[in-house]
Amino acid sequence: MPKFKDLSVRIKLSLMVVFGMIGFLGFGLYSFNRLEYLKVNGPVYGSIVQSKDLIADILPPPKYIIESYLNVLEMVDAVDRQAQPAELEQMYAKAVALSDEYMVRQEFWLVDLSEGELKNLMTVTTYDPAVAFYEARDSHFIPAIQAGDVARAKAVLRSELQPLYQAHRVEIDKAVALATVRYQEDEVHAAEAVSQTVMLFILIGVIVAAASGGMAFLLSLGIVNPIRRLTETALRIAAGDIQQEINYESKDEVGQLADGFRRLVDYQQEMATAATSLAGGDLDVHVAAQSEKDVLGVAFQQIVGYQQEMAEAARHLAAGDLAVQVTPKSQKDVLGNAFQRMVNYQQGIAKAMEQVARGNLTVDVTPASEQDVLGNAVEKMLVNLRKTVGTVQANARRLMSSSQQLSNVSEQAGDATQQITQTIEMMSGTTQQVAQTIGQV
Repeated sequence: MPKFKDLSVRIKLSLMVVFGMIGFLGFGLYSFNRLEYLKVNGPVYGSIVQSKDLIADILPPPKYIIESYLNVLEMVDAVDRQAQPAELEQMYAKAVALSDEYMVRQEFWLVDLSEGELKNLMTVTTYDPAVAFYEARDSHFIPAIQAGDVARAKAVLRSELQPLYQAHRVEIDKAVALATVRYQEDEVHAAEAVSQTVMLFILIGVIVAAASGGMAFLLSLGIVNPIRRLTETALRIAAGDIQQEINYESKDEVGQLADGFRRLVDYQQEMATAATSLAGGDLDVHVAAQSEKDVLGVAFQQIVGYQQEMAEAARHLAAGDLAVQVTPKSQKDVLGNAFQRMVNYQQGIAKAMEQVARGNLTVDVTPASEQDVLGNAVEKMLVNLRKTVGTVQANARRLMSSSQQLSNVSEQAGDATQQITQTIEMMSGTTQQVAQTIGQV
């Protein structure tokens, strides 16, 4: 199984989108589950409503004066059975507490309920008979109870309190009916809202998934394809083909990578051009290092400087200047060491020839090898010179001996020449005499 780092960028992007969609789907399912659990008519809602219904079934509601009405009836009963004053005092206090609690709830619903028929029922139509009930109780009923006038208290109960309670009860029933309709409508609306929310959530999920897939596809096109082309370009450069053209441009990281590749290609082409010029013998090459850390550029500058130094030494040698100094860069400097040996060799030959020029034929020249044409030629020349000089010396000695013999012969020849001259002179005289005789004849 391949490692994650060995996967292609396209697969990594796809995995990112897939995992994101899986996470989004998981979150959606969990949210849907929580929504089903907490929605209207759901388990939690049912438990809350059940608890409120249970409390409503156990405790009398403070906005409904039924408990105050019961308190009035209990007072009448207490007087009938001649209850203790302390018991009546508790009932009086309870009556005051119930009316106070009613007023507190009245203020609450005045603020909390929105304007409408239900608020009018709760704060006006049920409130008016309730307030009248409390005023009649406090003004007429309780004073009669405190006075022990049961007949008057019962009369107030029948004539005032009971009708007011009945009027209040009628309005309370209307409010309950209207509130029931409203909460049923709210439940339906809430259920519809939940259903719409779920559908909207699903739609959003589909849109997000599609958008994520589309974005991943666009990212794949915008990242993977340029990187793939740059990779192919890098492989061709690694194979030696530096005639590459990179046209991708953008302001993101991939664009910066493409800019870096363009600079790399330009740099490689510059180095290749310089190398071609050097290979063609053109040493007037200028190579600028990109930075202090440009190992190739710095090394190329050193190569150019080294070859220019060797070329300058070669020009001096070609001009006959054997005083040139060549210092190898290291023991592995093949060219420098060979050049140094060549200079030393030529300097040795030059010294030998200088001795020969001075007439010293005793100098020895040892060729470096059988292929040493110059050394072998100089050696042969010295051998031939020595032979020639020996021959000349022998001939000179023979010449000196011949010169002495020639001198003796020359002396003898001189005497004969004189005799011949005299004879010629005599013949000339005789000839003249013959000519004269012929003329006389």
